[in-house]
Amino acid sequence: MCGECHRSALVWTRKCPTCSQEWSLTQHVDQIAKSNEGIELLGERPYSDPRIRLGVAWIDQITQGGIPRNSALLLGGEPGTGKSTATTVSVCLANVNTSLYFMSEEPLSKLHNRAHELGLAENNRQFQRAFIQYNNNIDDLPRICARLHPDLIIVDSIHSVRSESPRLRGQAGHHTQANYAAKLVVDLCKEYNCAALLISHISNGYFKGGKGIEHWVDAAILMRTQIMKGANGEEEARRVAKVTKGRFCEVTGWRDVTVREWSQSAMRANLQSQSTLPPVDPALQQLLDETSNAGAEKNDELVALDEQNELLDGGEFEIDV
Repeated sequence: MCGECHRSALVWTRKCPTCSQEWSLTQHVDQIAKSNEGIELLGERPYSDPRIRLGVAWIDQITQGGIPRNSALLLGGEPGTGKSTATTVSVCLANVNTSLYFMSEEPLSKLHNRAHELGLAENNRQFQRAFIQYNNNIDDLPRICARLHPDLIIVDSIHSVRSESPRLRGQAGHHTQANYAAKLVVDLCKEYNCAALLISHISNGYFKGGKGIEHWVDAAILMRTQIMKGANGEEEARRVAKVTKGRFCEVTGWRDVTVREWSQSAMRANLQSQSTLPPVDPALQQLLDETSNAGAEKNDELVALDEQNELLDGGEFEIDV
């Protein structure tokens, strides 16, 4: 580039080809070319949608084939809906080479015993190769992922882990801590080309922390327990679930996802059959939607009130990783 007329030249010469000033050309890094690094034409990328099946038939079906790489799935539910059992099945049966279960709610012995009780451990190479970390400090997760390069990350749960960062307020379960944990895991998915399953608590019938927690993930499944009439006419507790957000699957109505048998043989048989998940009664659909939507609005109001109070106290809300 010429220091006099500021015009550019393709090659260096003694004289500027534009203003003829001698010894005025200097070499500069092509900022335009540098800024284009990492940019590609959309049409030149071939179609590819590799998915990781978790081994839980109803989750794989409702997500239309599992979780794509570079994606995170949020699974929330009331206590007793089977979240921990689903994660146990996933870490034992997912079609991956390396899985990492980052748990902070149950001791390792409980997970190990549950896998044996469900018949998931015997003659199962995936069970032998799964890495388990009992830890409630989410700051350790990037270091572990850098060492293991997992294909699947399971965090149980984002409301029971916390960061020691001084920029974040609140204990485990606070919405700022949960948001930070969710964003951190999503970033790790992109860095290591893996998939993630995040377990969430629910409050007022919706994800704890309101809809804000859904912004970070690619898809979200909400589970509830309802008393419904069975085939024999007797009332029984049934598990129902719906997709509330889906970048890689369809947003659905409520589906009956009750599992009768969690054994390895039953799970593999269910994966082969791919039976259709039955929808719940339309009246119950409406009732579930009304209570969940009201719960989401209530949780959003609580989060907004909490943020307002902390801002008045001089607090900061930084969840950048």
